[in-house]
Amino acid sequence: MKRLLLSIMLSAAALTSAVAQNSHDKGIYTDLRAELMGTSKDDISNVVAITAKYFLETPYVAHTLDSNSVEQLVVHLDRFDCMTFVETVLALSIDYMSPDPDYANFENILQKIRYRGGVIGGYPSRLHYTSDWIYDNIQKQTVEDQTKLLGGLPFRPTLNYMSTHPQNYAQLKDNTATTDSMRTIEKQINLRKSMNYIPKYKVASIEKKINSGDIIMITTSTPGLDYAHVGFAIREGNELKFIHASSDQKKVVITPSWLHTYLNGVKTFTGITVLKAK
Repeated sequence: MKRLLLSIMLSAAALTSAVAQNSHDKGIYTDLRAELMGTSKDDISNVVAITAKYFLETPYVAHTLDSNSVEQLVVHLDRFDCMTFVETVLALSIDYMSPDPDYANFENILQKIRYRGGVIGGYPSRLHYTSDWIYDNIQKQTVEDQTKLLGGLPFRPTLNYMSTHPQNYAQLKDNTATTDSMRTIEKQINLRKSMNYIPKYKVASIEKKINSGDIIMITTSTPGLDYAHVGFAIREGNELKFIHASSDQKKVVITPSWLHTYLNGVKTFTGITVLKAK
């Protein structure tokens, strides 16, 4: 009986917390809509840039999607990691461009962006690898790849990091079946044609062609991985900077200097893929 009561109390507390979070997020959504009021819908990149800057100083929190035992859509507008920042800003911007934007529409768009084919079907259905995210979102026409037009070169990493490091992921640790599913997904991704990237030594020469609001995916030399970090291009005066949820600074920030300067400051960063919201 005591266990049953405890279970009921914990479930009620979780429900209360979820309702409070939802109400809080809806308040932020409403405030952002007021901030965007009057912004032209002719240029989604401008909407993306304004939306990204709205979240400056928002706290960085890791693993925000991994707190539930059952995979489900998680929304937090008051905390981000680098990928949830990009996904949320993109979903909010696409929602704003919609004929009938509202919070439910935003949630539907976020699910479409975050999950393979927009369908939630357990932990492996989430687009964990950035190259898989890019491929799937190009297919869904939420983004388009600008990299080749900017002089990008072929980029084909061999992905295996998640299946070879299951101890680093709560849902994979001690879960052979889910780890095997991720291994299958990695093999499928590895069979696709090459991605494109701009080596970081070339980024300075093409920065003038990158637009404020473009999505910047940063490639990595880490074995088994494809990308290490994501964010958006932001133009301030003549400088092209980078807005991102920073794990070092524990909040959403804009780099103090050029995007290429930021890239050159991290040894394992190798270049960028540039996407545009559609």
